[in-house]
Amino acid sequence: MRISYTLASLPYEYGVLEPHFHESTMKIHHTKHHQIYVINTNDALKNFPELAKLDIEDLIQNLDKGLVDKRTFLRNNAGGHANHSMFWNGLKTGTKLKGKLKSAIERDFASVENFKEIFEKAVATRFGSGWAWVSIEIGWKAGSCFDS
Repeated sequence: MRISYTLASLPYEYGVLEPHFHESTMKIHHTKHHQIYVINTNDALKNFPELAKLDIEDLIQNLDKGLVDKRTFLRNNAGGHANHSMFWNGLKTGTKLKGKLKSAIERDFASVENFKEIFEKAVATRFGSGWAWVSIEIGWKAGSCFDS
């Protein structure tokens, strides 16, 4: 039974992605920024043990079922925890934009450079640490994530 959310160790050393991500940046974002999302989520749920038992994804998907006064706080903090957890596990070096993703970006945004500009503007207006990623869900119209 889960009584709280925890900060998992990274699956690699903090400095392994140098020079793309500095070791100190990785350590600060993991041990400080991500940790505060975990602390804040646990704190917000301390009087709601039934919600603290949920997997983080289930918690986020069910924020509309109560806790009205804490919904935004939980969305930002539980979401920050989930996002960072996914982010840490998805980092790697040596990738190149190519194939279907590159073609879709060029089709829907005219160029990779134009996409980067639009994406960076969208990222700058979101709550959090300034990290973002692209995801694709079948049935989404490319670019729709920027409309909200």
